[in-house]
Amino acid sequence: MASIWDRVRPITWFIVVVNAIFPLWVLHGLQSGATMNCAKAYYNNCVAAPVTASSPLLPMLMMWVFADIALGIAWVVSKPRPQLQGPSPYS
Repeated sequence: MASIWDRVRPITWFIVVVNAIFPLWVLHGLQSGATMNCAKAYYNNCVAAPVTASSPLLPMLMMWVFADIALGIAWVVSKPRPQLQGPSPYS
């Protein structure tokens, strides 16, 4: 009996890895956008920091959605065809 590692196509594992990396990237982007040294910055920049912390969220989520759509299409297109059984009609 074949194990799960043999039955699942490699592109499926690639999709799983990509979908595991995207949430980490989004969290890192939100965290790095929220940290700001207000001691050296102007007061207006410090007040506006929470607003700018969420600004990269929409492009990141859009790239995640578009990547999933492209990978989903690639997954469907690369599906192996079933093998014909019986004698060949061309013989």
